[in-house]
Amino acid sequence: MRWVVASSDPAVLLRIAGEGGEVVGLASQPLLVISLALEKEAQCCLIDSRCGDRSVIEAAAKALHTGLPGVKVFVWDVSGQWPEEAAAQDGITLWRPPAPVAAAEPPKANSGAAEPPSVMPPQVITVFSPKGGVGKSFIAANLAALLALRAGMRTAVVDLDLDCGDQSVCFNLPDGPTITDLLPGLKSVRGDPPELPRHRPSGAHVLLAPHHPELAEFVEPGDIERLISALARNFQLVVIDTAPGLDNEVTYKALELSNAALLVVNLCPSSLKAARTFLGLRSRLGLTDLRLEILANRVTGNSAVSPTQGQSFLGQRFLAQIREDPAAGEALIAGDPVTRRSPESPAAEDLVNLARRLFPQLPLKARQEGPAWRRWARRIWR
Repeated sequence: MRWVVASSDPAVLLRIAGEGGEVVGLASQPLLVISLALEKEAQCCLIDSRCGDRSVIEAAAKALHTGLPGVKVFVWDVSGQWPEEAAAQDGITLWRPPAPVAAAEPPKANSGAAEPPSVMPPQVITVFSPKGGVGKSFIAANLAALLALRAGMRTAVVDLDLDCGDQSVCFNLPDGPTITDLLPGLKSVRGDPPELPRHRPSGAHVLLAPHHPELAEFVEPGDIERLISALARNFQLVVIDTAPGLDNEVTYKALELSNAALLVVNLCPSSLKAARTFLGLRSRLGLTDLRLEILANRVTGNSAVSPTQGQSFLGQRFLAQIREDPAAGEALIAGDPVTRRSPESPAAEDLVNLARRLFPQLPLKARQEGPAWRRWARRIWR
């Protein structure tokens, strides 16, 4: 549906995106909607109640119904005081902002001794998003590296973005073995736990995506099941990085086999719309019993959508928010997780918060500041 809108509220754009609509024109006042709707061949028009007096908005709605009888008219009723009966008589559909969702509270501190990592059963965490470019690979790599460094866990990252995987960049392992190299062993009767290359600075083990995208077609969902089963016998934590999209059988197989999943979003309408589409499909995919957490990545003070609006739109609180941070980009270029390279950075601190909320029973060691000369160098270059 093609929409003309008289509003600057990001929540309006999110609502329209969630309804599958496309905004083709923005008007500054109600009466300008009429000519713009005619010019853009709009099918729906929305007027923010804050854009003018009620009488002006009603006049604009009447003109739209007279001149463009097929156009649907909506009013974004922020105050919630527009009479529904009067709106119905004028052919107006009322939309109201969703109730705000409170920010997620941090877990309460455990008064007893924290459970050691060796006691916790093996965990499989899948990091995914229907939308590409949101930072899935960054989250997966840093979560595994962080828990290897500061929780002493034996961790593995599996890159299941089989066409364009990025874990080789995140860990600077361009020549490591890939999942296709392991296929013959996975198809064997025993299915012994595979040996994976280790990123020595962080301690995380990494299984890369195929070096050539045409090899991706040789990886089947059954191979993923055998791989994850084998890795869970050899590692305390398996973090799975996945390909974007809603039609990937390999990703869905990983989700089925996971203890929990992290849905990564950015605070922009397109990313949030794609996430809500997935949430609407969750029951049909048989994933209602899966622990599903939502993570907002690259959060800034001037994001197109506020965290509260994003949570309201999705109907679920964010488990954590990772701030936009130049240190993250620098770490990616260096091929070294930011949780190891710059543990004092805002992004690294937010990732620690994420790990604590995912696994509140795990004790995390204090960050290592590094040698004195490095701390002085950081202060100078800042």
